[in-house]
Amino acid sequence: MKVTIVSGDDTEKSRKRFGDIVKVVKKRGWQVNWHDKSSTGSLVELLQAGSLFDTPRVTVCPDMKNVLKSEISWIAKNFDTPDSNLLLYNKGKLSQSLRSAFKGANIEEFAVPFVVYKFFDALYPGNTKGALRLYAKVSESENAEFITAMLGRYLRDLAWAGESPPPKYPEWRLTKLRAQLQLLGSSRLQKMIGRLAEHDLAVKTGKPADMNFFLVQALSKADVT
Repeated sequence: MKVTIVSGDDTEKSRKRFGDIVKVVKKRGWQVNWHDKSSTGSLVELLQAGSLFDTPRVTVCPDMKNVLKSEISWIAKNFDTPDSNLLLYNKGKLSQSLRSAFKGANIEEFAVPFVVYKFFDALYPGNTKGALRLYAKVSESENAEFITAMLGRYLRDLAWAGESPPPKYPEWRLTKLRAQLQLLGSSRLQKMIGRLAEHDLAVKTGKPADMNFFLVQALSKADVT
């Protein structure tokens, strides 16, 4: 069995790669069997099913959350099954337990550059210079839409970290988010989310949008309204 897993926290690039693979196998005339949350049969049943007219076949799962532990165990024990292909998509980083279970798989990962997270860590009042410097570094390799989308997701996570009950994130991540939320303050964070939404709309509609100006406003010690 040939297993391919497309994964990574850069969801834009990983989803595109996953979609491209599906397009290629369809163009080749392969039989494509989909397994998702609406599927009535199990993933194992699909993998064991025969192919029409002996054409090559691939089972596609667009979300690994829909793969049961028992199915993962079966796949791990049946890597030597001939004439079977499995394509899986995992949103976010692939856990170590899944890496171990899929030792023989071809894993394609699309990770967000570390400098992006350093940029996010630099977002606190009074650190405008540091944030601008890191933003310039991120801009060397990433486009404006990607940066805006990732920043929007991060600000959302900061807001969620202050809610009760908190999101089901690892404790280390919750601690880090809460520490930054305390530095920013809920009021400033809500203003940043609103301004970023306006910035995002400008980027998508081709209107003037300056992330540098956004950062100067957002991180001013005076909390500019």
